Amino acid sequence: MKVRKAVKKIIALGVGATMLGATLLGAAAADLGDFPGNFIDNGNFNGRFVVGASAATEDVIGINGIVSAVQAKAVKQTWVELGTSETEFSAEDGVFLATGSDVLRMGNDLTEVDSSFDDDDFPTLLASGVVEDDDYDDEEYDYDQELTIDTDTEIDFDLPSDDDNGIEPVALLKFSDSNDLVLTYTVDFDDSDVVFGSDGNDDEEGFQNSESIVMLGTKFTFKKGLEADSDDITLYKSSVSQTLGLGETVEVDMDGESYVIELIAINSDSTDAKATIMVNGDSETMEEGDQKTVGGLDINVDDIQINTIGEESGVVRVYLGADEVVLSVDTNDITVNGEDLDGVEFALTDGSGGSTNLSEVSSLTFTFMPNDFDLDPNLDELQVGESFVDPLFGAIKYQFVGSTVDELMESEDVFEIDGTSNELDVSFVDIDGNEVEVTLFEYDDAGDDITTYDGDYVVHTSVIDGAEDLEDLDEDEFFILADENAVDQEDSVTTALVVDKVHYDSDDSDSYVRFENLNTGDTFEVKTGDEILETNRYAQVGEDDLVNITSDEAGTTLVAGENQLRTLNGVLLTITADDTNVSSLVDVEILFEEDDTAVWDDDDYTAADVTFTITGDSGDDEFNINADGTWVQGAKSMDDYEYYMSEIGTYGVLNTEDDNKVTMYTPASLVEYNVWVGPSENAASTGTTGNGYWQTEVVPIPPTASVLDTSVSDPTAENLIVVGGPCANSVAAALLGNPANCVEGFVEGKAKILLFDDTNGMASGKIALLVAGYTAADTTRATTVVAEYEDWDLSGKELEVTGTSSSDINVGVPVVEETTPEVTE
Repeated sequence: MKVRKAVKKIIALGVGATMLGATLLGAAAADLGDFPGNFIDNGNFNGRFVVGASAATEDVIGINGIVSAVQAKAVKQTWVELGTSETEFSAEDGVFLATGSDVLRMGNDLTEVDSSFDDDDFPTLLASGVVEDDDYDDEEYDYDQELTIDTDTEIDFDLPSDDDNGIEPVALLKFSDSNDLVLTYTVDFDDSDVVFGSDGNDDEEGFQNSESIVMLGTKFTFKKGLEADSDDITLYKSSVSQTLGLGETVEVDMDGESYVIELIAINSDSTDAKATIMVNGDSETMEEGDQKTVGGLDINVDDIQINTIGEESGVVRVYLGADEVVLSVDTNDITVNGEDLDGVEFALTDGSGGSTNLSEVSSLTFTFMPNDFDLDPNLDELQVGESFVDPLFGAIKYQFVGSTVDELMESEDVFEIDGTSNELDVSFVDIDGNEVEVTLFEYDDAGDDITTYDGDYVVHTSVIDGAEDLEDLDEDEFFILADENAVDQEDSVTTALVVDKVHYDSDDSDSYVRFENLNTGDTFEVKTGDEILETNRYAQVGEDDLVNITSDEAGTTLVAGENQLRTLNGVLLTITADDTNVSSLVDVEILFEEDDTAVWDDDDYTAADVTFTITGDSGDDEFNINADGTWVQGAKSMDDYEYYMSEIGTYGVLNTEDDNKVTMYTPASLVEYNVWVGPSENAASTGTTGNGYWQTEVVPIPPTASVLDTSVSDPTAENLIVVGGPCANSVAAALLGNPANCVEGFVEGKAKILLFDDTNGMASGKIALLVAGYTAADTTRATTVVAEYEDWDLSGKELEVTGTSSSDINVGVPVVEETTPEVTE
């Protein structure tokens, strides 16, 4: 018998994360080096795959390999914003635990969100399935899959458990100490008496003859000989399957090692079919369900199909690198290839509510406890952006997403009290985005007394006592003016003003006062009786060059002093002091309040308030700051600093070594957190900037994208990937100008990879890739190169592929035009 040996190379193609709307369509010059990105638009394959209606089988196999290569790169990334209650989340084949009106903020646990999921949430990962016991009355056992999230997991602000690296307190998703579990995966059978192992009455009953089950998208095969009273369930798990024909050789790369596998013999002489498999020169004869190490590679034989008509032949399906997974019914332990698997426990429930009868199985449960995973340090929590993948199936990714401390510190709304010198400075950003700094107090030259600041200007007593009327203001006197009756952030302008000059005239119409706006640095003049800015407050100039601020134009009513500032994102700062004893700074306070009438108008959070009490330290002419209020419950200490985070995301840092400086960063919107759970290969990735992260999604190529040449009416009008030469593919013929001799330009042993654009007759912005050889074998070598493009240096618009077998492949630029052989019958 003539045996054709086809050597194939299996390459694991990862999902790319750089296709952020990448497209070369309409670009200046088409280039093979851009493949497959030049056929992908925003993650979508933007074209069609074309094979001839009368094409050889090799052409069909070749184009399928190219489809797989393109699919691996057909991904898109979407920026998912966090921090506003209106944000909507989405993820391909995965879920966010908090969606819609459900939110996760600092201090919340997962009782706030959905915690149980099935195939409605994960249509692929948790798809319902069937286990077929073909050896015994053709029994079929339906089952459903469910994933449950532990709701005791909570979001907290704390030092990471591995704080020996000096990291500051951060937002943490803390796993519960009480039960240790984080995820539970369950397989529920519709019947309560599913037969796993034979009870001895019938040797073929039960899942003990290589039956298989798909769990979390991974196929597991039951080991032969499973008995009803067994303490163990043995399964074989593999991520790579391969079908071998008799005499066929396959080259496989796994974990950096290369293996050449060959099916060298197959026979049905015995009761059970057997296959002899050679790996790198070593061989073993195996039956269905057998698991052996051959040539250093673990192989599980899944299926043997034998054709006994004529010369015996057949095919064998094997799992490569198969893991042996043993589930202990008695101890609940799990071993993989003889090694204990930490952090995962197994439990079986039988129809009677027990846990040992393999003839009446109703459910299988796997519990995941990350703090017991084989990791260093123990996984007691996740920081923002961190994740884990279940160690048994390798299928579930669990990721904490949200705003990092570094991102919160990028807030444009920064409030600071600085007492590091002989002046107490208060700085903030007003609601118009102006950076404002005012000095409230200072030590006198002798360093033993404290006064309201009298350097460039004097602080009016109204600033530290809101009950004071704004009367008798003199030049260089500083005060605060706010909109009268304003309650909304966008209306509540608070302005720090200084009386720069007062001009009194007996004719009031000529009297005026010039103010300096400390928020903007501008100066402006107001005549007596005129409104000051747009505050509904008026200036009255007296004959002693003093100014009163009134509530009407006539000046009959003095208004109360102002001691409250509003920052960019709606925080209220209230300055109070006992002005009768201000020289010793007794009872001087600045109250920092998140205002729930401002941008965070939401009933689901508690606004934080912190009182900063300021005292003088004459020993070093500095001002000491003490924080109380919600800070006391939420602050964490490390080294010489104390850190605080409120429920909405205000982040504060206090220097506790000298107690002389505090900084507060307030976000522009509510800070929300989330947990993404989904297939590990589609997992969300955390962005490096901004309040959110990049969500990577695979965009499936529809089956309708693969067509026959007879369905393409105009090959120049759309993006095409074409396999096969002009003799077998009419679209290929059209691209090459419909030559009279269909093998014109082709030579045996050579194939072409050609890229056409609008310089070669394609419509503007359209490209076509042609992969074709003189023989089917020549075309196969070229399709292999395109499918494995990452292994070849593709560039330009025309390449030539030469070789004598599928393991002998060379790629280069054609340099000599070959003579075209005549078509022979």
